[in-house]
Parts: sequence; structure tokens; C-alpha cells
Amino acid sequence: METAPTVEFHLATDHASRFITHNYPLLVLSHPSSKTITVRCEVTGGTAKAGVVFQCPGGEVTFRPGEKYRYLGGGNEIQIIGDRKQNGDKTLELTLSEPVNATLGVQKSYCYTILDDTTLPR
Repeated sequence: METAPTVEFHLATDHASRFITHNYPLLVLSHPSSKTITVRCEVTGGTAKAGVVFQCPGGEVTFRPGEKYRYLGGGNEIQIIGDRKQNGDKTLELTLSEPVNATLGVQKSYCYTILDDTTLPR
């Protein structure tokens, strides 16, 4: 009988310039499975406002049999909306939930910081 893998974010935190337009968090299984695995990923907090600072519709991430790694992508990635205003650093938190054919690992949350680097040369 196959033991169900755990699914979690590869990193707990990450950051980048607000001039980086996309971020693709990496999800990882503890070991590949012969079954299809799905998990939901949603924005659950942070100081950044959706639709103003970023867009991230979240949704379901699917691991096909034999896969161990998946990036949050396919329209579900974090998309940064840049402007030239000084607003300070902003964060957003993603959380995994509702795994199918897997259990949640320790790192079920991911905090992404959008750095307010308006002082960089243009």
C-alpha cells in the first residue's frame, strides 16, 4: 500500500523588487506518487491589496503521477502590479488547503514580500 506524500511550499518566504512582474512559488511533494494529487492554494493575508498591488487568483494545483515539484502558475501565479509611488514594502500570504491523495506538510504557508524600491535608478 502506497503511503500518501505530504505537499508543501518549498520556501516559507521570498521577496523581490516590485519591478519583477511575476512570482511562481514552488510546491513540493515529500515523494512522488502513482496517484494524481491536488491541493488548493489561496491568498489568506498580508498587507498588499489584491487588484491594486498584485493579482493572484489562486486555485487548484495538480501533480500528475510521478511528479514531485510543481510551480504555482498557469494563471494562478502572483502577478505584481507596478507603479512609481512610494508605498513601503507589502506582503501577501498564500496558504495550501484541501489536499487530495496527500496530506499537508509543515510548510503550508508562503509569505511573499514586494519590496518598495522606488529609489532605484530608472
